[in-house]
Formats: sequence, structure tokens, C-alpha cells
Amino acid sequence: LNDQVHVHAGYGVEGPIRRDLASDQGFARNSAYFVSLFWDLHRSVQTSVQVDYRQTDLVALADNDAVVLYHQWLVRF
Repeated sequence: LNDQVHVHAGYGVEGPIRRDLASDQGFARNSAYFVSLFWDLHRSVQTSVQVDYRQTDLVALADNDAVVLYHQWLVRF
């Protein structure tokens, strides 16, 4: 967005062949969308926030999805 504020976004998926998985465990499919906003307050201090949306298809357990929010401070010295 400018020299101090920047954004990263992406998508990832993993989907192994279901017949290769054990019948009682494992992830049949896993996917995630994310967007991160970074703000360089100073050359030695950065803060960021990230939002993820995750979808998981488990072999033996109930499927699940979630929204995850992260906040981070980075101090360089």
C-alpha cells in the first residue's frame, strides 16, 4: 500500500489420495485462505494482523472450519 504498510494474501490446499490414508486418522483435505497486513512503525518495530479461514475434512472425525485471527509484534535489535 505504501513504504510502511503492506499486504500479503494467499490460498493453500492439500488433498491426499483418500485410499492412501489410514481409515481411522488423517486429513482427507485441508485448505486455508489468508490475508495479512503489516505495518512498519519504525525500522526496528513492526506490527501485523492476519486473518485465516480454514476448512478441514478429517477421515474419522467431524469436518471442521474456522476463522483464526493473529496479531504480532516484531522488535528488531
